[in-house]
Amino acid sequence: MFSSKKHIKVENRKELLRILLELKGHLKSSRDETIWAHYSASECIDIIEKNIQSLRTSEKAQIKKLSNLFLPTASLQEIALDNSWGDEFLKLAAEFDSLI
Repeated sequence: MFSSKKHIKVENRKELLRILLELKGHLKSSRDETIWAHYSASECIDIIEKNIQSLRTSEKAQIKKLSNLFLPTASLQEIALDNSWGDEFLKLAAEFDSLI
């Protein structure tokens, strides 16, 4: 049976946590909602927070769900663009992609 959770290499776990925490900070400071994002900033925060807790306790994360958030024109990018942190998002997305 396929599991949507993926084991993250120990050496990548700390870096993935840093990326998720940075994203969470940007999302918390995002004031403008976008009509283009499937998820709101608060919904993205919930998904990210669940994965932060998973990584801190079991080193597993829902990589598929996180990856979907990072897709071009997906929720994170749309929220980032509407809240003036699009360049930071692109940097974090590239780092995320390199880890997974």
